[in-house]
Amino acid sequence: MKVLYLAAASHVAGGNRFLLNLFDATKGQGIESIVVVPASGNMESEAHNQGTQTEIYTTEQPNFNQPFKTIKNLFAWLKILRKHRPDVIHANDFWVARGVCQAASLLSIPLVCHVHFKQNAEFCEWVFKGLKEPKAFVFCSHATQLDTGPALQKYYPNAAQYAVHNSVDIDKFSPKEIDLKGESSISQIGMIANIIPRKRIDDFIEVAAIVNQQYPHIQFKVIGAELKEGGNYGDTIRQLIKKHKLEKVVTLLGFQSNVDVFLKKWDLVLCSAEHEELPISLIEAAASGLPIVSTNVGGISEIVEQGKSGYLVDVFDTKAMAEKVISLVQDMPLYASMSSEARRSAEEKFHPQITADKLKTIYQSLLT
Repeated sequence: MKVLYLAAASHVAGGNRFLLNLFDATKGQGIESIVVVPASGNMESEAHNQGTQTEIYTTEQPNFNQPFKTIKNLFAWLKILRKHRPDVIHANDFWVARGVCQAASLLSIPLVCHVHFKQNAEFCEWVFKGLKEPKAFVFCSHATQLDTGPALQKYYPNAAQYAVHNSVDIDKFSPKEIDLKGESSISQIGMIANIIPRKRIDDFIEVAAIVNQQYPHIQFKVIGAELKEGGNYGDTIRQLIKKHKLEKVVTLLGFQSNVDVFLKKWDLVLCSAEHEELPISLIEAAASGLPIVSTNVGGISEIVEQGKSGYLVDVFDTKAMAEKVISLVQDMPLYASMSSEARRSAEEKFHPQITADKLKTIYQSLLT
């Protein structure tokens, strides 16, 4: 079976890390993966390094007021699809699904649209209106399906719906040994998030400032690129670090491809995002046996079990987040218990083979 995956971005973030993990997991399952990326970037190079064939094309959005551009886009997709002759197309978000849907229909190739973020009813009504709808929607979490699924069912009743968790290469991540005899060994706390406003990096800095008052030895690290959509947000974060005099405490590491190397050095992972669905970064943290303290948004509660593998707090509540961090610093037996539970849960729910098996079953159902 040949599957053409459509990446929504040229850089490697959560959605594209999901694709990279999936490419590896499906290699032994008789699935040949090809990925179309919108531009050259680290997604193209990472996929190429895995041995996945890549193609570059930036899709245009169908627009009945711009027929020439719409037809030009249609013919470009027809050329790509005829070149690769996929059995199934798996678009990694609504926009690339919308761009390819007409060409997919003309060639009778089933289209799967992956839903990584919740959408309102107005968007769901508009996105494929007057176009050929996908054969199936795949949601990254049960929470996302509960939120967005009803509207999609209303407007596209013939499209099947499935919830399939994001996954990570579990074997790539491993918990470190915990010394319960000595004093707290927590010295590094991290966050994996691109530097954009909805990730609330500023709240992470505020938590660092509170914790630093009691535990000045603890270092705080942020892995994530400064994206154009973030505007001057990176400058705002640097100013906040300077304001709290945390220049020697907080480090912005930029984009890193070897996230597993950093997770081996970290002791806790935080997520202060205002909006999330099922972050790959938190699954990777859990697979590394790291307790997680996160805002309770989207499907994060499907990763973090309150009080067992970490803690969930309200958005913007930096005081509560800092208190949970401090409680783990002060209670190593609790920390060890949460570490063990985080790893167990990751193995049980987010192994890439589980995701690959579910998606292969979905693909096969669309071909019968």
